[in-house]
Amino acid sequence: THWFVSLEMAVIMFFINIATGLAMFAGVFFLSVPFFAIAVVLSSAGVAVLGTMAIVLAIIIFMIAIVLVGSWLATFQHSAWTLLWFEVTNGTAYPKLMRMAAKRRS
Repeated sequence: THWFVSLEMAVIMFFINIATGLAMFAGVFFLSVPFFAIAVVLSSAGVAVLGTMAIVLAIIIFMIAIVLVGSWLATFQHSAWTLLWFEVTNGTAYPKLMRMAAKRRS
């Protein structure tokens, strides 16, 4: 009976996922530049082992960041869907478009 509210929530969650993914991609891309520069400088200076270690350190840091952001996003989504479920079971969940239409009529 509350399919429209669920559809609105799914669309909102979809755009939040897209925005978070783009933000993570941009963050990893821009933060990888200094590590890559350090690796290139160290490799050209003849210390290739340290350059490799810089790349490995960057990969570890980025993997930890991706896991943390993914965990935060999953927690947010579960909380949002749970709160919506509570509103649906209480009978207080109304689609945003219906509320906006009701305001315009009055």
